[in-house]
Amino acid sequence: VQMIYMGQTYNIPIDMYLPPNYPIQPPMIYVRPVSSMMIKEGHRHVGADGMIYMPYLHSWTPRTHTLIQACTQMSEMFGQEPPVFSKPAPRPP
Repeated sequence: VQMIYMGQTYNIPIDMYLPPNYPIQPPMIYVRPVSSMMIKEGHRHVGADGMIYMPYLHSWTPRTHTLIQACTQMSEMFGQEPPVFSKPAPRPP
C-alpha cells in the first residue's frame, strides 16, 4: 500500500486474505515488513503480529465497502501514522 509521509512516498507491504464468505465478511489484512523494517510498537491500527485494525474493516458491509477503498483508507491512515520504521543499523563490533 502506497503512502505519503512528510512529503515522501513509501510502499508498505501487506498481505490480504479473503475469507471463504467474502464479501459478506471483511478481508483480513496484515502489514508484512521486509527484513529492513519493524512494526511500530503500540500502533493504534496495527497489532504486534501485523494485523490491521481499522474502522473501515470493522464496519464492513458488502454493498458499500470494497478492497480498493480499504487500500485507500490504509494509505491515508498510514500517511498520518506510519505502521513501520527502518530497523536501526547494527553497531560495529
